Amino acid sequence: MTQRPPPSKRRSRLPASGRMFYGALGFVLVGIGLVGAVLPLLPTTIFLILAVPCFARSNERMETWILNHPQFGTPVRRWIEHGAIR
Repeated sequence: MTQRPPPSKRRSRLPASGRMFYGALGFVLVGIGLVGAVLPLLPTTIFLILAVPCFARSNERMETWILNHPQFGTPVRRWIEHGAIR
């Protein structure tokens, strides 16, 4: 798998409206994921996995926050690196 450059080295080529759309979608997905951390029937990790590409296109700080989160970051990084959560 090819390595992605760190978030600070990438630049978004989307117009402002595209970055706003992906940012809003990312925040909605993170919100659903955080609700899933509390409710037993709603998964958490899948929503955070889906939020990372949204934030990669809109908000690098939030992408870094998810990837480095002490509880949720490890499964998300495993999914990105290996395509599976082990």
